[in-house]
Amino acid sequence: MSIKNIGRIALFKWSIISVLVFFALPVIIVLTYQIFTDESISVTTFYKNLKSDLKGNEIFVIIQIFVILLGIWVFGGIASWLIIKKKRNRFFISWLTIFSLWILLFFSSAITAGISDLSKYGQNGFMSELIGWLAYGLSLYIVLGAVHGLLFGHFLGREIFKAGQQGKRPITLGLLLRWLTE
Repeated sequence: MSIKNIGRIALFKWSIISVLVFFALPVIIVLTYQIFTDESISVTTFYKNLKSDLKGNEIFVIIQIFVILLGIWVFGGIASWLIIKKKRNRFFISWLTIFSLWILLFFSSAITAGISDLSKYGQNGFMSELIGWLAYGLSLYIVLGAVHGLLFGHFLGREIFKAGQQGKRPITLGLLLRWLTE
């Protein structure tokens, strides 16, 4: 397996794990909250709002998924090359890789939304959308990217480093599921 594929597989796996944690977090919060109080709250509101936000924005979401997959392909290869070949600090490189995915997602979202408004409102719509994203979204994406990188960067860097030392490919989710079901 090539060095670049090690990082791509590891970054893809940790991206999937991150998404699963994101979707499980509301359930964990509600269950924890209900342990300490007698109040009953519903987690279904979060998922209903998420589903309603996706309706009508399917093309936008598909474009963002494609951009993230492309980012995983590029940044995962670069990260593993820097960690394995160049012996760079694996935690910093992994943090920077995850952070870069968030910045890529921000610019992709802003440009996609701008192009969408370009067809409706012309150049003013495009510029208005970009300014809106810069004013209201950039700081959120920076914070989320930094926190996400801090939480998962260690695991990503360690996996790339170990796989590079052993010459093995990282454990994929499919392989993990196969081991669990046997």
